[in-house]
Amino acid sequence: MQEQAVVTSTLPPPPNPSPSPSPSPAAPLAFPELRDKAVIFEGQSEFMERTVTLFREMGLPENMLPLKDIVESGFVEETGFSWTVTRGGQRHHFAKADRTCSYDTIITSNITKGRMSNIKGVKAKELGLWVPIHEIYVDDSKPNNKKLVFKGVMGLYRSMSFHLFE
Repeated sequence: MQEQAVVTSTLPPPPNPSPSPSPSPAAPLAFPELRDKAVIFEGQSEFMERTVTLFREMGLPENMLPLKDIVESGFVEETGFSWTVTRGGQRHHFAKADRTCSYDTIITSNITKGRMSNIKGVKAKELGLWVPIHEIYVDDSKPNNKKLVFKGVMGLYRSMSFHLFE
């Protein structure tokens, strides 16, 4: 039987890295290249106030992003690009529409009058499957019957009454 030698080091352990001055891991600085062009708001109450105002101005239902635990949200008026960072993914059940949506930690989209496009980070449960939502727009082609159209991948879509999301 052979004996194994135990080697111990006399070198001191490596120093601990100094803490970085950046925000906590739950609150990264989102989209640093856009920050100087964006209106940025932090926290839940400011998010709710600004989002309601923005959605009203854009003709979208005020309650379309019922998110909680908001870290930061931003909007670049010149391009319509928006982002929202939350402390973690979440789900919300829209009782009036009887639909459940899932939201990632970071949600992005382009917002224009009556439309959210290039949406990332939002899924809707349909027939037991989570379908990524790519676009939401207002269809007001029929008087007194305004609809929201939710478009997913591969041409899948569903339209629902606008009023279910107010």
